[in-house]
Amino acid sequence: MKQKFRYSFAPVLAVAAMVASNVYAQNNAPVKVTAWGMHHGGQVVYKYDVQNSGTSPINRFVIGLNPAGTSAGALELSVAPNYTGTPFWLPPEAAHSPNGWGALMKYEEGSQTFGIEWIEAGYNKSLRPGTPQESGSPAIMNPPNSIPAGATWNQFSVILGKPDFAYVQGHATVEYSGDNIVVPIIKGDKQPPVVQMQGTATPAGVHYVIEPNLLIKDDVDPAPEHTTTLTRRDTATGGNVENLPAPKHLKQFRVTAFPGKTYTLTVTAQDASGNTGSASYSWSIPQKGAAR
Repeated sequence: MKQKFRYSFAPVLAVAAMVASNVYAQNNAPVKVTAWGMHHGGQVVYKYDVQNSGTSPINRFVIGLNPAGTSAGALELSVAPNYTGTPFWLPPEAAHSPNGWGALMKYEEGSQTFGIEWIEAGYNKSLRPGTPQESGSPAIMNPPNSIPAGATWNQFSVILGKPDFAYVQGHATVEYSGDNIVVPIIKGDKQPPVVQMQGTATPAGVHYVIEPNLLIKDDVDPAPEHTTTLTRRDTATGGNVENLPAPKHLKQFRVTAFPGKTYTLTVTAQDASGNTGSASYSWSIPQKGAAR
């Protein structure tokens, strides 16, 4: 007998013990889930493409859930959606769904990890006959707005306050034709941000004025985060490397002109999918104080 998702009626869903009947590799599953991460407006958005290459419609799937794992290890997400309440249905500031679908959090009591479920409203109602419609629940569409065979939908997304790379590299459990299919989430963005940096170092008394020319770009993420490090070492030996406070402003900053020292500024960018790229700019202070 094929086992379906067990469903809780509590205002916040609890995950019951779930056993997947089939675990598929990416190349032979009838369903694929691809995740894309991006920074937007001070938040992090993870979007999902659900590809139905089989012959049956899809009405329900969960990200961050691997029923083949142990009870403690089955739930994979740890950074909650950007919402402080505990509604039955996640509001638009926490998750987006196609018309007739809604998103919910699923977790075990006392657990620090969870999964997020998207479910079609009519199918949800069929699982819970006679239950009054909850506040914030999606409207039931007629006919049901299922993901049809042969279609790829990309209207699913969740909004966080900070990145969590488990959203692009965990598992998805899809209820498909009465079965639970577990597939690894495909990370759609595998390319690191491009970081390019040149600069000028201009003597100014006992200091040098540094003006880096920095460019950070990414094909998917419009605003990757970046970190900065500044080091100083002996030019002649390359040794005695010192870590200096990172400059607060990269457009222009000053350093003390210690003769015989080489300074290196390094900028590392990371997109919301966890890919990193970096670039460095170095300048030297010779014994006579002229930059080279």
